[in-house]
Amino acid sequence: MIEDATELARLLSNREVTSVELVAGYFDRIDRLNGLVNAFTVLDAETALIAAKVSDDRRAAGASRGPLDGVPMTIKDEFNTAGLASTSGFARLLGNVPTSDAVPVARLRQAGVVIMAKSTLPPGAADIQTFSPAFGVTNNPWDLTRSPGGSSGGAAAALAMDFCALELGSDIGGSIRTPAAWTGVYGHKPTWGIIPGCGWATGEEPWLSEVDIAAAGPMARSARDLTMAMAIVAGPGELDGPGWRLDLPRPAITSLRGLRIAAWIDEPTNPSDAATLEVLSRLIGDLESAGAIVDTVARPPTSYADQIELYRDMLVAAMSADAPRDSISIPHSEWLHREAHREFLRREWRDFFATGGQNALGFDVMIAPCVVQTAIKHQHEGNQTTR
Repeated sequence: MIEDATELARLLSNREVTSVELVAGYFDRIDRLNGLVNAFTVLDAETALIAAKVSDDRRAAGASRGPLDGVPMTIKDEFNTAGLASTSGFARLLGNVPTSDAVPVARLRQAGVVIMAKSTLPPGAADIQTFSPAFGVTNNPWDLTRSPGGSSGGAAAALAMDFCALELGSDIGGSIRTPAAWTGVYGHKPTWGIIPGCGWATGEEPWLSEVDIAAAGPMARSARDLTMAMAIVAGPGELDGPGWRLDLPRPAITSLRGLRIAAWIDEPTNPSDAATLEVLSRLIGDLESAGAIVDTVARPPTSYADQIELYRDMLVAAMSADAPRDSISIPHSEWLHREAHREFLRREWRDFFATGGQNALGFDVMIAPCVVQTAIKHQHEGNQTTR
């Protein structure tokens, strides 16, 4: 199988394949090849095949739930998934089998997707690699001696191995973007808050509040699949729904010609490695050849160091929910000052895109590396925080 979810949806709609056939084919491939990469915490072929048959029956009756009805996918094991062990990578949660889904999982299930498995992650989704005492090491499909990244490493490995057509990941510090970059798949960390972050797997009562700067987001084998998945999972949560609706306008840009691009592909205080620079430089050349206008000098006025410092403070605060109260390093009063500074930076970025600093026309998009180096060799003696 080499199709993306959009192509699988077309095949299902045209009755050229059944969901049962797709699920059976994926499990056959997983049985043969997953030992190479170790991408899953739990597999559930029996339930998936039942759900696939139900989906096929819906389509036969003209009652399809939409384009993704019957498309197989897997879920990062940070999200509560009804009927499947949901562990967040912790051995102590091996027996945690929720009776309800996290909000984005519920939305995908309501759209008719067939959930086949949960994908691996480091404990607490808190590492740039994917390994845990409970589930072992997940390998990069392109080089088994290297990491696929973290924390959505199992998700990225599963997509790269063609074990599924779609995945649901999460990202607080690169946890979708880094694995996608290191395995050659697609991932999207959306604007915070537009996908309800409710239902993280904790083994306790459902986590009903948003985690600051953390976002659920789709991962896929094509960019068009990200658009299709976002249309399903994005939208207000249960309590917000009566008050507002999400309306994301489609971009007006239809061609690379004339597209205004700022390119920040290297930062002296955090330099990109040679391989990353080579790929991004080649991309810039291709974009210019297609008629795009690329500026490699323009930067927002706030320093890189200032932005990184603010991010680290916000990360510490966001991940301190389970920490002892006497260990909290940022009192709430200081956090409020950080929040005010974050709003200031958001406005600076808005103004940069609007006016472009020295470029009066502004910019449509910025290109930057997801991560400044290629996939690292397995290094399990340390712990590099990400989520």
